[in-house]
Formats: sequence, C-alpha cells, structure tokens
Amino acid sequence: MSRFALEGAGDQRIARAAMARTETEGFEGRQLDRISGGERQRVLLARALAQQARVLLLDEPVAGLDLRHQLAAMETLRTEVAGAGVAAVVALHDVWLASRYCDRLALLSSGELVAEGTPAEVFTPDRFRQVFGVEATVEHDTGTGVPHVHLVGPAPPSSAS
Repeated sequence: MSRFALEGAGDQRIARAAMARTETEGFEGRQLDRISGGERQRVLLARALAQQARVLLLDEPVAGLDLRHQLAAMETLRTEVAGAGVAAVVALHDVWLASRYCDRLALLSSGELVAEGTPAEVFTPDRFRQVFGVEATVEHDTGTGVPHVHLVGPAPPSSAS
C-alpha cells in the first residue's frame, strides 16, 4: 500500500486471518498500551504475518510469552515457512525452541559466527561450553528427532594458563 492509502476489504481479510493465527482476534480495537507484554508480542507477530512478506526477520518473537503461546507462535511460523513458502530468520536465545523449530542455525558469539548448520551439527557440549560457559549434554530426542539439550551447570573456569 502507498503511504496514504486506506485498507480495503482484502487487506482487512488478511489482517483478520493473521490475528486468527496468533489468537489476537479479541484485541481488535484495544490500544497497544492497554494489553500485556505477551499480548503485544502476539499482536506484533500478527502484524508481521499480515505483511505477507517473503522473508520474515524476527528478533525474539516469543519473548514474554507463556509456554503455550511460545509453542503456538513457533508452530505458526513453521506453518508459514512450510505452507506459504516464506523464509523466517529468527533470533532466539531459547536453545530448546531453536533446536525444535529451526531447520538451520547460526550460532554467534560476540558478533562472530561460531557454527552454522542443522541443530544436530551446531549444538554440541563443546560449543555450549565455549559460547555460553555452561556444561551441557546433548541427546537425540526420539520423539521429536531433534537434539535435546540438558543444561548441567556453569562450566568450570578455564585451566589454561
């Protein structure tokens, strides 16, 4: 749409469909400063979906969401990627969600690329120690088929001198 154009019936259908996919239909007409942080996050996801972009760039799209809505948001993104041919580039700090929902990962540390590949290729105990300073075990989850990360605790201080 141009800058001063008004939405048409088709635009409203698209927006309502995005609201349905993010369970935000009940927020219609409410001001953004009158809803909770999690509700706002879902509205922002609906707004991104309504744009019908071929590439979605999302920074922590599930931050502030309860567990059910985190899973629902990630399932919605997965459906968009699979069904609508959309690419999604998502920044996540939740390693479980990244492992479960992302086909490819880029692991960064201090702005530098440490590893890139499938979750099974990227998530290793050595990388968790190197990048996050934590001890972790990584096991293949037979239910989901993806790596399951178990955080053990902080990594001991490096003994290298």
